Formats: sequence, structure tokens, C-alpha cells
Amino acid sequence: MIKAIQLFFSNYFNFTTRATRPEFWWFVLAYAIFNFILELLFPTTDAQNRSLLLSFSLGAIGLLLAFGEIGLAIRRLLDSGKSGWNVLWVLLPIIGTIYFIILMCRPSEATANRHGEPVPFSQKYQQKIQSFQLLLANNTV
Repeated sequence: MIKAIQLFFSNYFNFTTRATRPEFWWFVLAYAIFNFILELLFPTTDAQNRSLLLSFSLGAIGLLLAFGEIGLAIRRLLDSGKSGWNVLWVLLPIIGTIYFIILMCRPSEATANRHGEPVPFSQKYQQKIQSFQLLLANNTV
């Protein structure tokens, strides 16, 4: 998860390379946990007691992270061989969001595309995938 956050900030304005599924989904999980903790610390139901400075600060953080989130989603789409313009599907209520989530779940292209070489899995994930494939091949699952 920490590596995904590091990659997010190091590629903040990068809209042209690739981002793997784990990189995308680990950041989504970290961001959801961050928002959950903020909501516990500063509930929005008591808006009258929430200071203007706190509301402005949380809004500014969300706006600043939005650029990186769009970049990450575009890089994820490019990794799966789709156009970055597919990020606009989220503007279409319900159906567009569902389709966007499906696009984010697509596997990476195994070969190089016009956006670069595929991002290699870490050694640990490669070993897990290989052992799982062996289990499937032996029908022991």
C-alpha cells in the first residue's frame, strides 16, 4: 500500500505511462481508509460546529488529490490498452461509473504498447501467481 501511495505522488501529473491494477486498487483502498478516518475525526453531520478553516482545508486536500486520481485512472486505462478519455465515463451516472469500474478491473496488456513496456510485478507477486497456476493445473483447488 505504501508503494502505491509513493507511486501516486511520484507520478502525480503523469498522464502518459502505465499503472498496474495493484497500483490503482491499493491507492483506492488507502484513499478510502484516509477518508474514513477523516470522517470519524470530523463528522459532516455537525456542520454548524465545523470550522470554516477545517472545511476549506479538507476541500483543498480533496481538490489537490483529484488531479492525481485522474492521472492514476488514465494511466490505469492506458495500461489495459484503453484510451485515457474513457475516464469521462464517470460523468454518466450509475451506468458510466459501473463501466468505469469494469475498465479499472481489466488486466494489463502483457506486451508493450504505445505507452511503454508493461510494469513488471514484484518477485513476490510473480511467485504467488505461479504457485496458483500450478494449483489450477493440478486441479487441487
